[in-house]
Amino acid sequence: MRRTSYQQGSLKLADRKKGKVREFRWREVQIDGSICRKNIVIGTLQEFPNESAAQAAVDALRLEITSKPLGSSSKASPWRLW
Repeated sequence: MRRTSYQQGSLKLADRKKGKVREFRWREVQIDGSICRKNIVIGTLQEFPNESAAQAAVDALRLEITSKPLGSSSKASPWRLW
């Protein structure tokens, strides 16, 4: 049995067709023990000009990720952030 793991995830500045975006990345352990890497675009660089603003925006998502039971694979949705 794995012990409960809490993580902060990471923010990355990523390039997309329409410009630079803030992307939140984290890992989830599946029921079979494999690790699944997940990411979600938080917003554009214009919406979140500094990292602290983007960190504040992902706080609700971070709580949801760490409180999910092991192996639950629900898609993260951008509208859940607000």
